[in-house]
Amino acid sequence: MLKVAPSRIAAVLDLKTKELEEVVYFVSYIVLETGDSQYLTAKQVLDLENSKSSSKTREALLNTIREEVLAKIEDLESRDARKAQRMILELEDPMIPFSIDEASGLIAKYTKAKFGIGAAAIEYLLQKINVDDEIKTLKANLKTNHSATDQTKMMKRLEVLDAFKRSNAKPE
Repeated sequence: MLKVAPSRIAAVLDLKTKELEEVVYFVSYIVLETGDSQYLTAKQVLDLENSKSSSKTREALLNTIREEVLAKIEDLESRDARKAQRMILELEDPMIPFSIDEASGLIAKYTKAKFGIGAAAIEYLLQKINVDDEIKTLKANLKTNHSATDQTKMMKRLEVLDAFKRSNAKPE
């Protein structure tokens, strides 16, 4: 179901097929749970490969580390504080390579956010979907003003979710 165009899994998760593939094929991390972070969003794909999404990813990670992680570290001379300060410097300069793996561990420790990569991350997100609630939310959103593209995307997502409901199957 990953390579089927349009991807049903991507539709259910409200992701672009390219984002889904990047997570499944271990290119990008995805936010599974935001914890108490104000700068991360659920199902946010953390991509450092694409220049457009890389700047958004760097900004989200930079704000999270600067505003939330460092604020919770009591000893600013500790190993975690030094690591956070180094990551801030790396994130501020897009020319410096950056490890999301290391950052996700530090962010998770201080914000309780959860990150994932690979098929296991996608399975986790699929297991958390409540089909009935998603259908209700989509129907309510369809009644508000959206662009034609957004309306089409929501209708496709609604079709897939409705098929799961009618078949009594779970998305995962």
